[in-house]
Amino acid sequence: MIATRIRLAAAVVTALGLMTGGVDAHVAPQTAGWGHGFTGSLSPSGFALGLGAALLVFYLGEECVHCMEQLRAIDGKKSAWEEQNAVVLAVSSASPEKNKSSLTLGDLGVELLSDKDHENARRFASYDDFEELELHSTILIDAQGRVHW
Repeated sequence: MIATRIRLAAAVVTALGLMTGGVDAHVAPQTAGWGHGFTGSLSPSGFALGLGAALLVFYLGEECVHCMEQLRAIDGKKSAWEEQNAVVLAVSSASPEKNKSSLTLGDLGVELLSDKDHENARRFASYDDFEELELHSTILIDAQGRVHW
């Protein structure tokens, strides 16, 4: 089961073109380039891989109390997400290095991803260009690549 979850997370991250910053070493896939960043853009069509769904949680960072409460609540339902063959991806502008070293995020079982320049957040209306401000958002992308807000 863990190997399947690792392959799913790796495929999703590759499809998204995000940089990983996971803190849970037993979850991180042992593939070349993992943790060194990926190029590309976030695209719902990347999920139509027949591997399951993804819950994208754009959060403001570990300083945001609301964000941490939300991520802990989602993480608390980990077995339910696994039963649905869904991977939870928490996306912020924090660097992969900051995610890896975070004591606050370290106890979470979700995959932490870095979107330093907000490129992917903009694609999902999770960044306000006028105010130059990150926004909270939670997005479900089903196994067919359909986006559900």
